[in-house]
Amino acid sequence: MRIPGFGSINPAGIIEAVKQNASEMLEAGLARMGPAPTAQEYERQVMHTLESWPSSLHALSVPSVSIALSYKERERLVAWWGETSAEHTAATSAAEAWDNALKTFSAMADAKGIRIADDTVIAALVARINVTIADISFKNPFFKLGTRSPKDSPFFDYSHGRVSCGEQIVIAFLSSHRLFADLASSDIWSGRANQVQAIHEQAAAMPIAEFAEMMKTNDLEAAEALRSRPSLEASLDHLPTIWLREFQQIPRYAEFRCFMRNKQYMGATQYHGIMSSPKWGIIYAEAIPEIVAHGWDYDRILRDWFPTFREAASTMNSAVYDVSIDLETGSVLLLETNPADSRTFPGLKDWKNPESFNGELDWVAEPIDHTNHVRLSKDEIAELKRMSESRKSSS
Repeated sequence: MRIPGFGSINPAGIIEAVKQNASEMLEAGLARMGPAPTAQEYERQVMHTLESWPSSLHALSVPSVSIALSYKERERLVAWWGETSAEHTAATSAAEAWDNALKTFSAMADAKGIRIADDTVIAALVARINVTIADISFKNPFFKLGTRSPKDSPFFDYSHGRVSCGEQIVIAFLSSHRLFADLASSDIWSGRANQVQAIHEQAAAMPIAEFAEMMKTNDLEAAEALRSRPSLEASLDHLPTIWLREFQQIPRYAEFRCFMRNKQYMGATQYHGIMSSPKWGIIYAEAIPEIVAHGWDYDRILRDWFPTFREAASTMNSAVYDVSIDLETGSVLLLETNPADSRTFPGLKDWKNPESFNGELDWVAEPIDHTNHVRLSKDEIAELKRMSESRKSSS
């Protein structure tokens, strides 16, 4: 099997190629995430992880089971990310590697002799995952963290994100910059939460008038309510959590990204076939025939379903949430939620243009192509090529 951009190389080489393309060091990996989240951003992010969803949201979504990582497991995965190398030169194909992950780890040993059987922490994690996979009713589940999936791993497209054993999940961790960034940022998030906790403790010891002055308000009742709001104590030990979800084959025309602000429906957007950047805006947008033909039907279904989501999302005032729609039955399946800010991809909406959040579904009726008018990065060019190949394969 040949993976575009990587060729027929051994799994360790694939992992090394991903690392070279993404970052060499932990600091560089974090830098690609952008600034460390503020306390407020931390709260919003943790709120949208699957492990933080209320049961009412899970009831609207895909059947799933979770496995919380321990601090030791997280630390070892981050360390392994920096220790795996491409020194092994056996020509093991990616398909063989993914299908037989245990042998992959034996072949991945570098000069330091790192093997899964020799690392008791990783070996125990793999065993725990394998027991869970064996117990769930749905086979070959889709794997992700509570935050996001390893869609940048070269194995992701090969397997459609599905796994059959714990060894594959460790490979996904080691070959995904997205997951590495989430693993490495856990301590940052916890540190931010600790800072907020300290502020709460200081505020509790202040005279209310002094606290109100610090918060620049003359309303003592509002100041007391602010000071008495629940602390982040329950979130201080938040760690990345493995989720195994029932696999859903979702057509590109059936997935939409929706927006809620202050419990109000702010509209939705076509999710697939859009290439954009913060600097240039929309570079390319594809007209998906099924959405063009039934856009107003999808719009009506999304509007009608919003009260169901709003009631279930009891812990959220604002959110960006993804759904899939079965047009024949009108049923809606919740896929995930995200913070309602500029860190989240807005599709055809525009965070810089509040008027675009007008309560309507946006879709592309005619293709938009600005590729000849902007300077694209290598990553953007690669994404455009991928989209082009996807269009050809689906036509």
